[in-house]
Order: sequence, then C-alpha cells, then structure tokens
Amino acid sequence: SNLMADAKIILRNVKLRSQVSDIQPGPSKDLIVLTTTGTVQEVAFTWSWALSSSSSSKKKSDSDSDNNSWVRDAALTIKGLKFKMQLSVGNEETQNKIKRGLPPKSSSSKKLETIRKEGKLKAYVRDQVEQIIDALTLNVTEFNFTLALPQQEGNFSDITVGGQSVEARSLGRLFDATVGDKGSLKQQLSLRSFYANVRTLIKGQQKASTYPILAPFSYRVVATRRTGKRFSSFGSGLECIGEPLPSVRGNSDSLNDEGLVFHTSSVQMDALTRL
Repeated sequence: SNLMADAKIILRNVKLRSQVSDIQPGPSKDLIVLTTTGTVQEVAFTWSWALSSSSSSKKKSDSDSDNNSWVRDAALTIKGLKFKMQLSVGNEETQNKIKRGLPPKSSSSKKLETIRKEGKLKAYVRDQVEQIIDALTLNVTEFNFTLALPQQEGNFSDITVGGQSVEARSLGRLFDATVGDKGSLKQQLSLRSFYANVRTLIKGQQKASTYPILAPFSYRVVATRRTGKRFSSFGSGLECIGEPLPSVRGNSDSLNDEGLVFHTSSVQMDALTRL
C-alpha cells in the first residue's frame, strides 16, 4: 500500500490477545480470575494530505485557519468491536497464568521534564501528532462489551452493553487560550441505540433467555475540553451540554426514542448484585 497515494490504513479481522488477571477475592476467599478476549471486524484510519489540491481547496473554519498540520480530515473507524470479560473461580493452574498489574505510570513531572529536554525535531513531531488527534473523527459502530459472571450450580449469566454507533467529532479549538496555552477543544459526541441486556441460561435449558436492563436510546452532547488532552480523563476538565439528536430516516430507534427506560425485574437485579 502506498500511503502517499492511498492515505489510508485498513486492518480486518483483528483478534485481541487474551489476557488473564486476578481481582480481589470474593466473600469465599476464592481467587477470582478475569479472562479478557476480543475481536474487531475492521479498523480503518483515513486522512487527506494537507498539501493535496483536494484538501487545500476546502474551506477552513476560523478555529483551524492557522493549523499547520501535515494531514486533514483524519478519521478512525472501528467496526464490529466485540469485547468479552469472563469471570471465573481460579485454581493453582490458572494462578500461574495470571498476568500481574501494569508497571506504574511515570509521574506528570517526569513527563514534563522529558518534553522540556526533547529536541526541536521530536517536539515538532509530537505537536503534529497532537494536532491530528485534536482534529480526529472517531467512529465506533456495531460494538458490544460482555461481562460473563461465574457459573452458579451450572447456571450461566452475562451482562452486555452495546450500541449501533458512537461518534466523537472535533469542532475545533476556541479562541479562549491564555498566553502559551491552546484554546479549549470543542467536540460533538453522538450515541445511537445504546442498550444493556442480561442473558441467562439455566442448567437443562437448550436456549439462553435475554432480558433488557436499559432499553435502546440515542443521545448527543457537545463537550468542551477545558483542561487536559482530548482523550484524557472524562471525569474532569469537560463541560458537557446535551442537545436533540436528529432522527435518521429508516432508523426506528431514533424516531421512537423515549429517553432512559430501565427494567429491574428479579433476573436483572440478581445479575447486577453479583457484580
């Protein structure tokens, strides 16, 4: 593939490496093992070169008129993300396979010191990467995350959350920066047909039964990143304002969205209390 001509990188049928780790023991003091697996149908990273005639002819917004990034219109699309975490009671054999915690992260002061000492070329490349991430459109479609609970007397149950799509689109930086800093980054987050279900299979049954916890809903929010990098902590530095999500023709979920609807029968509550 010629990156200069194609301006895209596509990976298909990606399988995530299985990882085994332990978590805090339960009331019985048994070792609880977490096995993580996953697959991705397709990952596509596309962009247009800033020096190409097609991208230079496009109108620039006021927020990025002084942007000197190498690339424009960068987009990362992840399709068919299936992520599963299996909880089970471990033994000596599984304990030997357990991968312990990640090494401690370097402190902020060390990172700042490293940045201060880096050369001009390295600093320029880092700045280019940050500009690409700031302008990146992230789109995840047809995704779900499943947490499978330990079996009880041969009975099986898991909890799945997923959705049709989630998109993070950059709207550019605002002109509110103090001297030496970047302006706040404004972005639009859209979530379509997000849901949560419980699936159970009682010993002796042939087919599992599915019970909704959260009925599918759609939502959109404009989030302004006041502090920190774009995809840093979502717990602070973000100012979020919700807004109506326009309906999509042919999408029954967007037309009949009635807000948040929770289902809390005995099956759902039993699964949630086992977490």
